[in-house]
Parts: sequence; structure tokens; C-alpha cells
Amino acid sequence: MSSVTPASPELVEGLERLRQEMLRLFQLVSKQVEQSVQALLNGNADICDEVIQADELTDDCEKEITEFGFELLSTFRPGGRELRLIIGSMNVARTLERLADHSVQVAKRSRKILRQGHLIEANLIEPVYTLAMQELSSGIAAFFDRNVEMAQELAKRDRALDKMHKQYYYAQPNYPQP
Repeated sequence: MSSVTPASPELVEGLERLRQEMLRLFQLVSKQVEQSVQALLNGNADICDEVIQADELTDDCEKEITEFGFELLSTFRPGGRELRLIIGSMNVARTLERLADHSVQVAKRSRKILRQGHLIEANLIEPVYTLAMQELSSGIAAFFDRNVEMAQELAKRDRALDKMHKQYYYAQPNYPQP
């Protein structure tokens, strides 16, 4: 029978700092996603510029999380739950940063669209956006709560989001049908 060695107070403190940095990154990325879509929906090119400018802050936050994760790994050589939490945080941080990069691309494209005038069809993306934001929030909640069941349920619900996205995509003029 193996016994579980409790984490050192320093590691526990480091894990809490990592958690706080992850929460900060999630808030930054959520804001970028929301602003990139709202800029298009509301016809506001200034918000597009804010999204683009915020990308450097998001990049820096992801790098800090990754570097701190490696620091925790090399300093404490954690095992089990702590190891999974650190590696998972680094992976989620990278994924969130990529999501922020996609938001920048949405903002750049929105800016181009808005130069030609407000696009009425843009409102069609609102249901996709709303569901995607719900999924993002649920995914982060599952991660922070370490809720495996919620994460598994999210994977199933992701199919509905994919289906909705395809319906929107193929409803657009000038896009080839499958």
C-alpha cells in the first residue's frame, strides 16, 4: 500500500500562484473573444484595435505560466495530482493563448468588413458565439474544479457547437457547399 506524501507548503503556494495566473489569462482571453465578436456585431472598429493591442499582454501571461510551470517542475519534482495540474495548466494556457490569437484574426477581419460598412449578416454568428462562450466558461470551470464528469460532458456538447458552426458557415453566400 502506497502512502501519499503531502505537498510542501512552498509547492502549495506555487500551485495557488499558478491558479491565479491561469484565472488572469482566462479573463484576458474571454475579454478578447467577447470584444472581437461584439466589435463586428456592433460595428465598432475601435474595439477591434483594443483586441489587437491586448494580444501582447495575453502572450506574456501565457509565457509566464509556462515558465513558472517549468520552475515548479524543476524545483519541486512533483508527482501525481500536482504534476498533472502543472502540466495541464501549461497546456490549457497554450490553448487559451491560441484562442486569443484567433480573436485577433477575427478583429482584423472585422475591421476590414467594417471599412466597407456594417454587415447585416454578422448577427447570424451571435448564437454560435453565445454557445462558444458558454463552452469556454464551462471548460475553464471544469479545469479549475477538477471536474472530470463536466469535462466529459463538454466534449459531447462540443459536437452541437460544431454543427451550429457548420450551419452558419454554409449558410453564407460565396461559400461552397459540402
